[in-house]
Order: sequence, then C-alpha cells, then structure tokens
Amino acid sequence: MRLRAFALLASLCAVISACIPPAPDYAGERPAPRIEGEPIDTMFDETPVWEDRPVAAAAGGGEGRYVVQPGDTGIAIARAHGVAWSRIVEANQLVEPFIIKVGQVLLIPTAGTTAAEVDTARAAAFRLDIDDIVTGGEPAATEAQVAGPIDSPGQPLPSSVPVTVPSRFSGIFGWPASGIVKQRFGRAGEGAFNDGIDIAVSKGAPVQAAGDGVVAFVGDGVTGYNGVILLRHGDGWISAYGRTARAAVTRGQTVKRGQTIGFAGTGAAPLLHFELRRNRTPVDPLKHLPAR
Repeated sequence: MRLRAFALLASLCAVISACIPPAPDYAGERPAPRIEGEPIDTMFDETPVWEDRPVAAAAGGGEGRYVVQPGDTGIAIARAHGVAWSRIVEANQLVEPFIIKVGQVLLIPTAGTTAAEVDTARAAAFRLDIDDIVTGGEPAATEAQVAGPIDSPGQPLPSSVPVTVPSRFSGIFGWPASGIVKQRFGRAGEGAFNDGIDIAVSKGAPVQAAGDGVVAFVGDGVTGYNGVILLRHGDGWISAYGRTARAAVTRGQTVKRGQTIGFAGTGAAPLLHFELRRNRTPVDPLKHLPAR
C-alpha cells in the first residue's frame, strides 16, 4: 500500500514540475563589466605631445640658450639637453599657465661639472612627475594661435596646439570616486610625502571629474602613478587622477563636475591617487572636498 502511495506521489510531482516553466537565466542577460577581459594595466594609447616632435639641442640662441621652435614642449627641450625641466622653469622664471612661445629664448642651465652630476641630471630629465606635465607638457604657441576646447571625446587636439585654459574656476570640487581614504595628504613614511590622497576603489570603478574643466593630459609614463589624467580648472587649479586603468576622455575635451573621465582598478586592492594643485603647489584635497 505504501509503495503504491509513493508511486502515485512521485507521478503527481512529475506532472506538476512539467507544468512549471524553467527559471529565466538572468545571468546571461547581465551586461559584462566595462573592462572585463581587457588589459587594465596598459590603458592609454594617446602619444604624449612631447614625443611627437624630437628636439635638436643645437637650435640657435648661443651656448646655454635655446630658441623655441613650432611644436616644441618643455619636456622635449629638457630631454634634448639632458637637464631636468624643473631647472629650466626656475632659470627662466616661467609662470602659469607655462605655455612657451615660438621664438622665445630659453636659458638652459648646465647639467653639471662632473660626470656623476651629468649622469644624475640626465636621469632626472627622463623621470616625469605630475609637475613636469603641468609645466612642460604643452606645445609652444604662436602669438596668433587660439585653440578652443572640444565638447566630446574623439581625436585629441593636434600636438601642435596647446590646451585652452579655462578663464575662471567654478569654485566647487566634488569627490572623484566612492571609497575609503587609505592614505591622507602629507608625510607617508620616512622621507616620503603624499601630494594627494589615495582612495580604495573597486576594480573598474568610475573616476569622476572633481570640477568643471578641460582635459590637459591623458597618458602614462608618470613615475609611480601608471595611467594619469590631468584637468585644468582655471585660476591656477589643476586636479590629477593617478593609477587609473582606462580613460574615457581625450586631451582638450571640456568636462563637467561629476562626469566620468575614466575607470580605476589595477592590482588586488585598487587605489585611485587624487591630487589638487594651486599654482603648481599641491594642497590637501580633503580641505576642498565636501564632507561625507
């Protein structure tokens, strides 16, 4: 009797299960993450402006001087002479926005007197930092040259055209990413100093413009920061986004505060390095970001 009851129950369950449609495969409908399957450590493919036109050290001006040619950048000039660009900035008292002019005569400080000093100077000339790009990353301009910003991503500005600096700052900064601040501005160990803050983010998290501005640089090669995006905001303000894995903007493009400019995420514990600078000087971003 029990066997007949179990057989009847099993038959009934089979009939009911046949009437129930299979569960939908929601996993198959989910869009893939933005950077899944893509190499996130080699993201930027824009050629830096200073690599587009090689500079010959002997370009008139006499010994210890250089006459700026069309398309020159400060970084390229420094590399051609084996001298750190920061030394040329100081020797010529260059100021914001650090756009050199065609025909301008630059004083070139000597690399040093001993072989060791020369080697040290040449090594420094090939190690880029954010300040180098801020002060020496734009091509030389002619007096009549005017470059208007572009509104959407696409082809970057020609390497011969400097980025237009916003006339004024909107006065408001916002957070570039969601996450916990893992490293604050200031001393970061023996002999080290953090020029910004480091925010713990998820892999592929969007990076947002901290303020309205114009994209001044998209690329890598900056010592210690992998991919870097720089925005000019006017009134001497610049924001920097380091350790980014992919860019969503291009040089010369206008952006709005909160707009996605790239994506973070490299390594097992991704960090976004964020800096704010005023007239070249790094400032504590936490003093200019809203509380949260």
